[in-house]
Amino acid sequence: MQNKKKLDIEILGFGCRSCKALYELTQETVHSMGLAEMATVRKVENMERMMELNIMASPGFAVNNRLISAEKVYKRKELETLLLKEISD
Repeated sequence: MQNKKKLDIEILGFGCRSCKALYELTQETVHSMGLAEMATVRKVENMERMMELNIMASPGFAVNNRLISAEKVYKRKELETLLLKEISD
């Protein structure tokens, strides 16, 4: 990918099965799409950060300080589409 936009991806939650699944899938998808140099995937278990983003249910999914979803675990294709949209915006 030639786009130089950086993606700071946060998976927010306290370690439940859904949080772990979304974190792992996001890492795998970022690597399989060749976005590893432009994307950072972080697992965030900080309540203050979750409150900043107004997350009421986990897992939360945020990109560049913007909450994309809460209480949703994406399928790989959905995540690919979402990431492609983020780098093209």
